[in-house]
Amino acid sequence: MFSVFIQLINSAYLFELQYEIVYGGRSRNEATAIHIGYGRLEKILVCPLGQEGLWGHLQGQVQILAQITPCKTTGGDGSTEVVLYRDFAASMITDIRNVKAVIGRVKVRNLWGIVDRTYGLARTAFITEEVSDHSSDE
Repeated sequence: MFSVFIQLINSAYLFELQYEIVYGGRSRNEATAIHIGYGRLEKILVCPLGQEGLWGHLQGQVQILAQITPCKTTGGDGSTEVVLYRDFAASMITDIRNVKAVIGRVKVRNLWGIVDRTYGLARTAFITEEVSDHSSDE
């Protein structure tokens, strides 16, 4: 028997966002595909996982998840082309690290247009570097 405590972090505001899901092959020879999607952030879920072996390498860690309601678009990258939507798809849960940016939307007749200004912007990257001590005794 195992249990997971899920803490909901709700906001009075709903944010439109860009998310990215990477579909990778199980071997190095299989291609990796990236899906860029747009949706509404509904909730952030904080899930501390127990010590049960069921969790494998995630055992004892905290997972932060996002509940997203995807926009039904025709696909495409809203930072380089016009992307429109009218409705939403069913909600999904994904790792919060898949959320890439907060974007906007604008009403265009009976549709919504994505306002994505992320093209060419700097993205966060975490790099581990060796730091050596170059102090001198002067």
